Amino acid sequence: MEKYWGKINSKTENFHLLVYHSLDVAAVAWQLLNPNEKLCKDLANFLGLTTKQTRVIITFFVALHDLGKFTDAFQRLARFDPYLAGGFKKAFDYNPMDLKHDALAFLFFENILEKISFWHSKSNVDVRGLRQIVKPLFNAVFGHHGLPVEVSGQALLNAKKYVNEQNFVDVNKFIDRVFELLSPEFPDDWFVRDKELANKTKQISWIVAGVAVLSDWLGSNTEYFSYLDKLISLKKYWELTQSQALTAIREIGLMKRLQAQEFISFEKTFGFRPTDLQSWAERVKLVETPQLFILEDTTGSGKTEAALTIMHRLLNLNDSQGFFFGLPTQATTNAMYERVIKYFSNSLSYPTENSSITLAHSANSLNKTFISSINFDHNDYHSNEESILSTCHRWFSDSRKKILLAQVGVGTIDQALLATLPQKHQSLRLLGLFGKVLILDEIHTADTYVDDLLKNLMTIHASYGGSMVLLTATLSKKQKLNLINHWERLIGVQITNDICNQFPLATVVNGVGTISESLKSNSNNSREIGVQFLHDIDECCNFVIKKANEGCCIVWIRNTVDESIQAYHKIKKLVNMQDKVILFHSRFTLSDRQLKEELIHRYLGKASDNSLRQHTVIIATQVFQESLDVDTDLLISDICPMDHLIQRVGRLHRHIRDENGKVNNDFVDKRPSPIVYIHSPIWDQNPSENWLSKDFLGTEAVYQSPARIWLTMKILIELAAIRMPKDARLLIESVYGDDVNIPINLQNKDILVQSKDIHKINLAHNVSLKWAEGYSKRSVDSGNWLNDTLEASTRYSERDVRQVIVCKRINGELVFYHDSLLHYEYSVIKVDSNKYAKNLLQPTDIDQQIFVKKYSATKFVQIWCHEEDENYGYESEVGFYVKEKKQ
Repeated sequence: MEKYWGKINSKTENFHLLVYHSLDVAAVAWQLLNPNEKLCKDLANFLGLTTKQTRVIITFFVALHDLGKFTDAFQRLARFDPYLAGGFKKAFDYNPMDLKHDALAFLFFENILEKISFWHSKSNVDVRGLRQIVKPLFNAVFGHHGLPVEVSGQALLNAKKYVNEQNFVDVNKFIDRVFELLSPEFPDDWFVRDKELANKTKQISWIVAGVAVLSDWLGSNTEYFSYLDKLISLKKYWELTQSQALTAIREIGLMKRLQAQEFISFEKTFGFRPTDLQSWAERVKLVETPQLFILEDTTGSGKTEAALTIMHRLLNLNDSQGFFFGLPTQATTNAMYERVIKYFSNSLSYPTENSSITLAHSANSLNKTFISSINFDHNDYHSNEESILSTCHRWFSDSRKKILLAQVGVGTIDQALLATLPQKHQSLRLLGLFGKVLILDEIHTADTYVDDLLKNLMTIHASYGGSMVLLTATLSKKQKLNLINHWERLIGVQITNDICNQFPLATVVNGVGTISESLKSNSNNSREIGVQFLHDIDECCNFVIKKANEGCCIVWIRNTVDESIQAYHKIKKLVNMQDKVILFHSRFTLSDRQLKEELIHRYLGKASDNSLRQHTVIIATQVFQESLDVDTDLLISDICPMDHLIQRVGRLHRHIRDENGKVNNDFVDKRPSPIVYIHSPIWDQNPSENWLSKDFLGTEAVYQSPARIWLTMKILIELAAIRMPKDARLLIESVYGDDVNIPINLQNKDILVQSKDIHKINLAHNVSLKWAEGYSKRSVDSGNWLNDTLEASTRYSERDVRQVIVCKRINGELVFYHDSLLHYEYSVIKVDSNKYAKNLLQPTDIDQQIFVKKYSATKFVQIWCHEEDENYGYESEVGFYVKEKKQ
């Protein structure tokens, strides 16, 4: 038993004995499951065990995670012979394309059952009942490489060719020794058939899988666990490795409860008097059962501070692990990260605590604030090795798979939704969210696909006892009731059939029931915005040119990139200050987009005044409404559905300014009353089927339902203004309510959109994990889990969008477009795969080989030299564009 190897250094051929590696990993699990911490307490409550029982039993399972390495086939992979297998029957050669060592562990599962049954003192043992209860937990620990690996039936019989009789003898000895070390106490009800208990172990297996993965990662880290090939007693080694595991976990800060300062009052925390919504957040009654909070108010009304208040109070109430703040886009996430860092440092965490806060999205390594917080060398991407340092921020941040394990995370909602999809290592994400308060902002932006994934996340989080805070400005009544009813079903309270229709509104759903409270609007956020319509493209361009030359700042939000580029070229030629005309859309490289964001913030941000604001023209697409905390004097918007329009007008007179354009602390805006100019078709009470597509083909391609555009225009004509928050509910329900009347000629296209929505729901349901099935291949309808080569989709798209690295030539050699910024993602654009990417000029094979050899991280990303392509181009001023054909 002691001669089996578990880890080998391929360069030095030093090896670590398998029994020691198994105990290293078990020691990490033992320390993670500290009975005084929330993780162990919650798992114990879920399983109906004591914390001591829970800690010992799960650690026992984790210690057996690598039983597959006891097989003869695996041991003979070593070029030397620590195994000393001479005289034993040789099995078939190891074949990872057939079964890897994690799956081979199932060869010994029946041995484990027999041992546990033998140790149990009761005579009425039902092995089938025991198998039903512990199988999900062994599925979890055997799947410690991040994917379920369950093997049974004929496949298990075939697997016996990789093992010999001596392996079974040695495995039995090892199981006995681990039992002697840990003395697990299995409760009596684990030895009878109990479907309810079996379902509980299935549900908790996801968290056990996360513990197993995390324990194996850290237990394999040679910075803490040195290789040992000399024999010492397992009892002595168990004491030594527990000490090392405790050191590792303390230095990294793993699974450590966030030590939150006591919440005293909103005003003391944030330094100003609360609005009605914020006051509600500091006084609403909290309970220890799972709670759902929905905060509805206008943009800029202080929903973020209200959410942080609820979260802070929950931390004080039930010792939550921490919180995760999810937002819809990377840009909004970056902005929120700055705010949360300030709040975290000043008001939430004790200054002496070694606390971890991370930025969780796919481009976090390019965020300057985040990089400085972890001292991360983002220029080093020639190395393929993942480094794990003892500094807690760096450890959590060097892999997106681990990033949710930090006490506080700010990121895109996608990072949380990935925990509900069949992606390798998703159990780490689920473990990271376990015991946290989830705050999700702008949930009204979710389509039916994301909405269904969100419900699955709600199911899992509520079932584990977690609470959620949802923030919105334009959620429809139907959407809200759907979310409330879902949570009510999860926690087993009476289903609400009707809800309060006031605005602003705060709602809490918990074990007591569903309670909504109508709130007073903050007078500073009450606005009336006039509405005027422009129907001709030249009329819009002339209006922008005239106002810009008069000294106004003006923004025009267009619905497609191509339309924004066309307008930009027309307008720039005729304005007096051409250097203050800025084009902003989604087809810029990250570096150029960041520079444009900085420039827009300089001209139109909160700190700007008339010396900067005057003559500024921004031609933009939807990215403007999604990401920037700026305000404009004048706004034109292409016609769009009401919820999008409300988001857009949130950038019109967003900050209150005096006659010099400076932010006005007297709360009186000295500018003329705001007006949104809407570029739209001519109104038609009885529109034809092509009412929208005739002149607004791009708009229909983006928003698909002319009916919702028509309903938006109808209510705007009737009200002649957008009054917020007074008419917020009316504006949304007039477009998305169940009782709206759609013109007969627009109904067919709307039915098609609704059919697509149903398709999205079905697709989301099909790809989502069936949590109740436990950590197994059966938890996915298709049975297919995605490896690292593919990422599960958290967003629905009818288009395949591809990343392309924009390159140029210097001295004949291809280099990044932004060659001074060594990270390739600064030079990446995202374009439609079929429409653009596949038609771009491809580099020669030699160019490709040289480029990838120099920048290994770009191996699977398309590269494109824009200078040599006759059909497409790239400029920092314009972004990616289609070149005009020469006559």
